[in-house]
Amino acid sequence: MPSWQGCLNNFMRDGLCCDAAVISVTQQQVLRAHQGGILSRMTKPEIQALLGRNRNILLTQGLTLGGHKCLVIRDNLYTDAQQHTMDLRTKVYHGDKKDNCTHAIAVRAGEVDPGHF
Repeated sequence: MPSWQGCLNNFMRDGLCCDAAVISVTQQQVLRAHQGGILSRMTKPEIQALLGRNRNILLTQGLTLGGHKCLVIRDNLYTDAQQHTMDLRTKVYHGDKKDNCTHAIAVRAGEVDPGHF
């Protein structure tokens, strides 16, 4: 069984990621998250929306993760290509500074990994 903290450490190690979380697809809850990160505040309804089968709502209305609004850029979570990935975009505010974050989600492993660009 992999160490979820080890996975998070790998994501955060080189500084390209500003936050990371591992979610359980079956339990629909956060298993491990970067301490103090936005994704550590993901709620069960947010995870259910993220993993839900009604993809039209996500594509038209977006979703929230940790209380932050996200727009769906690409959704290959349940496609025939078996890619099991999603690309989301959000803006994170730090006082007067605004950062754009891209969320790359790999559901097969149950990891949520937003890269910081």
